[in-house]
Amino acid sequence: MSYLFFKNINQEEFDEFVEKHECCNLLQSYNWAKVKKNWDYMYTGVYKDNELVATGLVLIKRLPLSFCMYYLPRGPIMDYKDKELVQYYFEQLKKLAKQDHCIFIKMDPAIHVNDYDSKSYNTHRYEETETYLDIFKSCKAIHKGYTMHISDTVQPRFQSNVYSYENIERVLPKHTKRLIKDAD
Repeated sequence: MSYLFFKNINQEEFDEFVEKHECCNLLQSYNWAKVKKNWDYMYTGVYKDNELVATGLVLIKRLPLSFCMYYLPRGPIMDYKDKELVQYYFEQLKKLAKQDHCIFIKMDPAIHVNDYDSKSYNTHRYEETETYLDIFKSCKAIHKGYTMHISDTVQPRFQSNVYSYENIERVLPKHTKRLIKDAD
């Protein structure tokens, strides 16, 4: 294994990796740390053979008695199916956490599981998550379950998307077409 873990990745390299990755998320961008003014932060990354293969913006909330918590909003960014990489990243992050008197690490990675029509109920919506959960559990992560209420989570678990395609205007409802025309 030729992995190397770093805790201060430069902005250009960090953002370039995040932007090109399929798990790209604004909450893992370099500048997101600046939005969270009452949190400390570090920009972590893993290199394999001199190539950046994982990044993680780690927000650090200082707690009483010199303790802290780590939070990776919608991160880290990596190939979550690469068990060796995931395990290495979290082993190294836990070492930093221990030095920093961190009592827990919270994450909510932006893993796309599946798509289904809003008019139907998808009974198999979690089948593909087993691979990810097994890998995370091997890192001693605790899955909090599939919540259904927004108040139970830090980030929303469901996104309503309309995928654009050529001539989409033809299938839009009349009211929607009028609203678009008004906005223009």
